[in-house]
Amino acid sequence: MNKTKRQDQLLTLLFKYWKVLVLIFVISSGASVLFSSPWFITPLYKSTSTVYPSNLIPYSTETETEQMLQFFESNAIRDSIIEQFNLADHYGIDKNNPFFKYRIYEELDDHVSIRRTEFESVQIDVLDKDPMLAYEINKAIIEEYNKKVQHTQRQKAKEVLSIKEDLMDATKNRIDSIFEQLQILSKEYNLIELEVQIKEAYRGFFSATSTNKQYITKLISNFEEKGEEFKLLSIELENTAESYAETVLEYEEAKIDVYKKLTYSNEIISPYPPDKKAYPVRWLIVVVTVFSSMLITLIGIAAFEQYRKWKQNA
Repeated sequence: MNKTKRQDQLLTLLFKYWKVLVLIFVISSGASVLFSSPWFITPLYKSTSTVYPSNLIPYSTETETEQMLQFFESNAIRDSIIEQFNLADHYGIDKNNPFFKYRIYEELDDHVSIRRTEFESVQIDVLDKDPMLAYEINKAIIEEYNKKVQHTQRQKAKEVLSIKEDLMDATKNRIDSIFEQLQILSKEYNLIELEVQIKEAYRGFFSATSTNKQYITKLISNFEEKGEEFKLLSIELENTAESYAETVLEYEEAKIDVYKKLTYSNEIISPYPPDKKAYPVRWLIVVVTVFSSMLITLIGIAAFEQYRKWKQNA
């Protein structure tokens, strides 16, 4: 019963004040259309791209997508975009402003959105009043990301290259040192092929003449005195040479990493110049404005009627 009564009261108000409501509807519609026009709100165009990470070196427990986002959010890429497109002038920010860095970053964040999608890709949205500039900025962000990742990985590869180069030099010096010691033992003690020489010396000792026996006896004495040292040095030389060969291969691989040219993103949706504005959404502004105006007007009318009845009964 009360519900029906309230509906009747509402209908009564609508019929009684229909002219006011129509006037409010016309004014709010016209005003919202006017104030959402380019004269009052600068239209913005949105350029969108979607990329997947590739060829990234894993760090800790971060996923490739998380790494990609970290690179995109780096100040190096931001500063490069700001300088490349002279965004301080474009956004009307004074470079002498003591809060310039904060202001320009804030403005850039308002115009550029970079987020991870549910499919582990990264979506880049760039808003600007100039559709071509929105496209150029979007494209440049991807290019700067590739440059930044390449620079970072090259620096790491150069560090590895330097370490391998130092290791090669140290190993080469050790080889030269061992070889020099073996040369001395060979020259002063006639040690060349130890195992072969030992067999031949003992075999020839019993059939040799007295002169040869003196030589062989001296040689056997050399074996006993320096044979173990010669053997250990020979083994170390062989192992060090193998280690040097492995280090050379690792050095060449590091050199390839320094000079290789890779891309670190796969563009699923490449940026393109937008031909339709993304902001403001005029129909939404009109609907919200008209609805709000009509609702406020009805509440005002109802309050006015209640006040008038109270005054009459007072």
